Amino acid sequence: MSNPAGHIFQPELNAIKAHKWQLLGIGLLALALRLIWILLLYPEPNLQNGDGQFYLDVGRHVGRGLGVSLYWPDYRATSVVGPIYPYFIAFIQKVAGDRNLVNSIRVGQALVGLLTCLITFFLGLRWRNAKVGLIAALLIAIDLRYVIEAGELYTESVFILTLFLSVWIFAVALATPTNRWLFISGAVVGLTALVRPVAQFLPLAFCACLILSRDKTWREKALHSIWLLIGAQLITLPWTIRNIIRMEWKVSGIQSFSAFAPHILLLLLLVFIYSPRLQGLLNKYKLHLSIAAVVVFGVAAYNIRSFQIPLLGEGLDMHLFMALTEWDWEALQEHGDPKYGRENILHMYRYTDENGNVLYNFRPAIMEALRTNLPNIIMRRVNETVDAFLQPHGTVTIGAVLGGIGFKQTFSELLSGQASLGHILSQPDFLPKLSMYLLHFGSLVCGSLLVFTERRKRPSWNVYLFVALYFVAIYGLLFIIPRYVFPPLLLLHIPTAVAIARIVSWSKRKKSVAVPATSLPHTEAST
Repeated sequence: MSNPAGHIFQPELNAIKAHKWQLLGIGLLALALRLIWILLLYPEPNLQNGDGQFYLDVGRHVGRGLGVSLYWPDYRATSVVGPIYPYFIAFIQKVAGDRNLVNSIRVGQALVGLLTCLITFFLGLRWRNAKVGLIAALLIAIDLRYVIEAGELYTESVFILTLFLSVWIFAVALATPTNRWLFISGAVVGLTALVRPVAQFLPLAFCACLILSRDKTWREKALHSIWLLIGAQLITLPWTIRNIIRMEWKVSGIQSFSAFAPHILLLLLLVFIYSPRLQGLLNKYKLHLSIAAVVVFGVAAYNIRSFQIPLLGEGLDMHLFMALTEWDWEALQEHGDPKYGRENILHMYRYTDENGNVLYNFRPAIMEALRTNLPNIIMRRVNETVDAFLQPHGTVTIGAVLGGIGFKQTFSELLSGQASLGHILSQPDFLPKLSMYLLHFGSLVCGSLLVFTERRKRPSWNVYLFVALYFVAIYGLLFIIPRYVFPPLLLLHIPTAVAIARIVSWSKRKKSVAVPATSLPHTEAST
C-alpha cells in the first residue's frame, strides 16, 4: 500500500539521504555556536531588564499545574502570552528539574535552533534545490543574531521555528493543492499564533498568496483559502474558549459570540460553496441572505473593534494607547490607579479590578489622539519602524558581553581621527558585529530584491513578502523594536541563498572561460 505522506515529502527524504553529511556538519556547527555562547560566553543571562523573568515565572506556574497565570494576586489567568512557550518551559522543567532551569531552557532553545536549520534546508529545497537549502541552512546556523537569541528567555526561538514550519508546510500544500493539506497548513500557522498572539491574523497573509496564484480558478482559490483559515481557527479555538471562560474583565454576550463569528462565517461559506441548493436559495432570496451575511460580517468586525480579542491577549488597547501618545510606563502608572506599584506593573495588562470593573479605559484617549494628532502619529510610527530595520537585533547584547565601544562611536572616532583603524579592528566585538550587520542588510536587500523580481514567476512564494509586511504593519502600529521584526527577516535568508548560489555559479563559469583547457601533445598514443 502506498504511503501518501511519504510521497508528498519524498523530495525532503531524498535530499536528506543525499546530503546527510553536509546537514550533519551544519547542524553540529549551529549547535556548537549556540552552546559556546550559552555555556561559555554568556552563562548568566540578565533577566531583570526584559520579559525573561515573566516567561520563566509563567512557565513555572504551568509546570506546577497553575496554568498560564500571573502570580499576583492569587495566580490569575493571563492571555498576555500564548500557551506554547510556557508549556515549552514547563516541559524543560519536568525533564531537567528546577535546578539550573534557566540554562536548561537555553540549551533546549539551542536544539530548537538546530531543528530550524533543518526546516530551512527544506524551505530552500522547495524554493529551488538542495544547494540553495544547504546555503540557507548554513546562514541560519552562523547568523549571530539567531545564536544570541537562543540564550534569551524570549518566545522568539520557538516562534521562529513555528514560523518557518508554517511557510514550509504551506510550500508542501502548494505542491499538493488539496483541501486536506491546505487545512493542515492553516493548523500549523495557527500554532504560530499560539506562540505569539500577535500572529492571530497571519493566516490572511497566506491566503493573499493563494489569491495571487495564477494556476487556479477563483473557486479553487476560495476553497483553499477557506480550508486554510478553518485549520488556523480550529487549532486556536481551545485557547479562545479558555480565554473567554477565564478572562478577568466583564465580557458581554455579543463579545463572547463575536469570538466565534469567524468560525461561523467560514463554515457558512464552505456550505455555500459545496451546496447547489443553497446557491439556488441565494438566487431566490438575495436580499435576505445578503442581510444575514452583513450581520455575520458585522459581528466579526465588532470582535476587532472591541479591542478585546480573546486570542490576541490582554493589553492591546493599552499598547495602542502608549504607541499613539508616547507615554512610558511611569506616565502610564500615573494615568491609572496609584495603588499598583512598579513591581506590579503587569496589572496594567489587566486594566480591571478583581470584579471585572474597568480601571484603565484607554479608548477615549486613543480616539482623541487619532482625531487631533494623526499626521504626527504616522510620522512617528514610520520613523520607529525605519529605526527598527536599521539596527540589527542582538548587537547591544554582544557588545555588553564581549566588550567594545559600539559601531556608531567607533566610526565617529575613526572619522575624527581619535582612533586608528588598528584600534578599531582590535575591539573584541568588532568582527561579530560586522558579521551581524552584513547578514542583516545583505539578506534584507538581496532577499527583498529577489522576491520582488520573481513575484510574477512565483506569485505563490510572495509568502515571504506578505509575512514580512504583516508583522511590519502590526508592530508598526503597536510597538516595534529590532527583536520584533527579527523573526520574519530571517525568512529572507532563503531567497538570499538563491542569490549566493547564482553568484557562485557565475564566478565558476567566468573562471572556466578565463582558463581554457590545455590540449594534449600529439602522440601516437593520443591518436
